[in-house]
Amino acid sequence: MGVIEKRDLNNVFQKPELQANKYQAFCRYINRESHSHGQNIFDYKEFNYNEFREALGLVFKESGYEEHYKKMIK
Repeated sequence: MGVIEKRDLNNVFQKPELQANKYQAFCRYINRESHSHGQNIFDYKEFNYNEFREALGLVFKESGYEEHYKKMIK
């Protein structure tokens, strides 16, 4: 999986704040290189964009880039 300034993204998803199933689904989604296979978007019963957006925000927060996320999400 990708890195955030040389930090393995898998390590971010090991944090307790990101252990919920809805966040782990997001981890699987980005781990499968979602841009290369459209079917990965539908790899589980319900695709909840709000939960994925929430997970992305937590990834930035837990990585120390919450301010960047807030600026870019506007």
